[in-house]
Amino acid sequence: MTQAYTQYIERLGANFGKVADHYHQNARLQKQVALDLARQFELMQLRPNTFLDLGCGSGFVMDALADYFPGASYCGVDLSLEMLGLCNNDVFLMSRVVADAHCLPFSHHSFECVVSNLMLQWSTDIKSLLAETHR
Repeated sequence: MTQAYTQYIERLGANFGKVADHYHQNARLQKQVALDLARQFELMQLRPNTFLDLGCGSGFVMDALADYFPGASYCGVDLSLEMLGLCNNDVFLMSRVVADAHCLPFSHHSFECVVSNLMLQWSTDIKSLLAETHR
């Protein structure tokens, strides 16, 4: 990682942290996309037991998925500790990790399913991000 990239990631996490409460209250699009994403799993009859949510923010996707898959385990990754602090504590089997999605702190094949809700546009290298999530 270059110093410029490290600074970008730190700034991005800090900026989301500053607006976390406002973001959580006003993220209508993110909430709708999370609901639509969860419904797609139901329609496709997919039944993963472990989910990794990249750029989970305040946990909209995990909340929506937990309604369809209450017994599954969820891990939310975000750059902002403040955003992670807003995740719903009622979702059982949920862990939250401050990390960069380009360099995940998990062993290979730790999750059956990786989801992301409007996070990819913040990536500086989509190809490496997708390679990281595929491992």
